[in-house]
Amino acid sequence: SGDAICVSLDPGDLIRVTIDDSATVPAVTAAGVINDGEIHAGSTVLLTAKVLGSLFDNAINNSGIVEAKQIEIIGDGNVVLQTGSKITATDIQNEASIFVESTDGDVSISGSEIRASIDAEDASEDPEAGNGNARIDILAGAYDSVITIDGESKVIAEVQYDGEAAVNIMAGDHYWYDNECGNREESLYGGEISILSNSQVKAMAGDYGYSWIDVKAGGFGGSIPNTITINDSTVGSYVGGGCAEVWLRDGNFNWRENSSSDYYEEYESLTGGHVDLNRSFIEAKVQASEGDKSWAEVEIRAGTVTMNDTDITASVIGPGNTEVNIEGIESYSYNNGWNYYEDWFDSWEYENGYYGVIDILNGSTILAATNAGDAEVYLQTGPWVDSGSGQTYINIAGSSVIADVNGLGHAGVYIGTDIAEIEWLDDIAELDGYDIGDL
Repeated sequence: SGDAICVSLDPGDLIRVTIDDSATVPAVTAAGVINDGEIHAGSTVLLTAKVLGSLFDNAINNSGIVEAKQIEIIGDGNVVLQTGSKITATDIQNEASIFVESTDGDVSISGSEIRASIDAEDASEDPEAGNGNARIDILAGAYDSVITIDGESKVIAEVQYDGEAAVNIMAGDHYWYDNECGNREESLYGGEISILSNSQVKAMAGDYGYSWIDVKAGGFGGSIPNTITINDSTVGSYVGGGCAEVWLRDGNFNWRENSSSDYYEEYESLTGGHVDLNRSFIEAKVQASEGDKSWAEVEIRAGTVTMNDTDITASVIGPGNTEVNIEGIESYSYNNGWNYYEDWFDSWEYENGYYGVIDILNGSTILAATNAGDAEVYLQTGPWVDSGSGQTYINIAGSSVIADVNGLGHAGVYIGTDIAEIEWLDDIAELDGYDIGDL
């Protein structure tokens, strides 16, 4: 037993299992909270464990079933979802959410299914049924934390009709500050994320919906080569008609925004980081009915981006705009703002990027496509500078980069080794086997 161990139920259909106050449980126990059975609740399930690291291998081990509308699984040590885990949050409208976090350890998901769904199958007479938000958050909050999703795991957020489907995966020491005066700050240091072994991470929304996936780690480059690695897996955002986005971002991240009635400034920086994609699919796809104006985007940002036999697609079937933006920039900073007084106005905008590598290899394909609208691909690295020993190049070998508009619109591929200078190619361009590091 621990200093505070609690299992409680209340009339509001909330089930809570808690170990608190750094429980002093004998070391023979593998985890603070273990579930290999079934937990069902009409509203909320909370599984939390606060334990001393030397007492347990893990804070939470789950190989069973957890079902509710909102689910939280939080531990200050390792959180492990083992083979057979099935975490399901379902609602017919409003919100279905799953929150998995290790505040001071790793998160491991293997052979598991995590699914948040807004599903109206059993409530067809309710006009609001099927509309709502489905969200999954998977977080590891320590500087050296690791998130691993493997063993054919499925992480899926889905909304049947109108609403937002979102998957947020973040590893690293994360800081967030927001005050009433309009000053906000965010930073992320360290962290590593791996999605492996035929796993799926998907966000899916219906007509007029919004789906997004954000995979973000604070890994440095150089002597701490933390990465976002995706091998033999699919990361995809899909929507019936609306907006679909996928972001993969790795590096020491800092952002702040300061504002008042007469002053505004925004600053952002990203340093180091690696994104490695092997035999995988990264997709943002919109199935848009005629007359819809939709958007599909894939954005990848890190000091080094490597693709091997990997397909990246942003597409709209119908009218809409698509974009694939890959930035391999070792050190990036952006600053803009303005001052305003009764007799004086000043504004500024600065953007700098240094070094960076993009390798597109071995049968990889980058595609931005739409039936009507804009289809654009951007491949950008930072420029050479006089000091330092970083590399700057873009290498495309045995692979294709394509922008395609089937009807009326504009298609372009932009490639450059200077973030401030964009190279223009053809309206519909395909590159195969080019090393263009000198552009």
